[in-house]
Amino acid sequence: MKLRKELEWFVKKMEKTLSLNDHKSSYTLEDNEYLKSKLVEEVGELLQAINKDWSKAIIREAVDVANVAMMIAANESGKEF
Repeated sequence: MKLRKELEWFVKKMEKTLSLNDHKSSYTLEDNEYLKSKLVEEVGELLQAINKDWSKAIIREAVDVANVAMMIAANESGKEF
């Protein structure tokens, strides 16, 4: 499957952010309540960046939202990655 250019760009940003946080404990050790609160926090940060029209922060926070959403989905999948 060929990824769309914008998706490939975004996924690379997601991976970069995840790799910068490899020193932290794995999200697979977190329960959904913690991840849900983290998602709400990240969405709030994204909305703040949007409201202030901070382009770089908007991208960074959108990536953070996507990463937390991925963590929740991965945990729910029941798969070992």
